[in-house]
Amino acid sequence: MEKKQDPDIVLTLSQQALERLKQFVDGKEARAFILTGYAGTGKTTLMKALIGWMTGQNKDFELLASMGRAAKILSNKTNRPATTVHSCIYKFKDFNQDIEHVVNQIDQSDGEDKTGQLLLQFTALSADNDDYDSKIYIVDEAIDGVGHRPASSLAGHLRFG
Repeated sequence: MEKKQDPDIVLTLSQQALERLKQFVDGKEARAFILTGYAGTGKTTLMKALIGWMTGQNKDFELLASMGRAAKILSNKTNRPATTVHSCIYKFKDFNQDIEHVVNQIDQSDGEDKTGQLLLQFTALSADNDDYDSKIYIVDEAIDGVGHRPASSLAGHLRFG
């Protein structure tokens, strides 16, 4: 059900942008929404408002960033936990070597690692998970430097500021 806008009330650009984001979150058509704008134009403030609204609506969402430092900054700015995209789509599986054996070898050789490189092995989480269809994923600065608009049938786009 689409809300009718009172013609006597003129929304600010920020309010209009927030309304577009809310419509995206409540809609089923688009699978992605890309918000772009120059630094200092209010994108983070807009995201905080959207996060507050989603929290009030009991929407399930996750804040993501490309790198750990960016996730920390996003978390600090929004006062919400944020993680990396990789931690959202991969799960730690195992080491490439027996960790106890590696520790024993290092202890026996005066702290020098002669066992070779210890590698972490990860597996991709299944996309069949119902979470992916019901959860909203907010990825901060996801397309930095990409420089193209998505196909309109797949995503909404809003240039802000």
